[in-house]
Amino acid sequence: YGKGFLMVSATPLTRSSYHAGDDFARLRDARVAKLAKA
Repeated sequence: YGKGFLMVSATPLTRSSYHAGDDFARLRDARVAKLAKA
């Protein structure tokens, strides 16, 4: 979190874009839910 990254996927077979769409949707949904509570 210190460098501003919200999530890092790091395994021997991970490609940077392999789960990017799913990760983006998860982060977007979490942000929307957090803002709805505010």
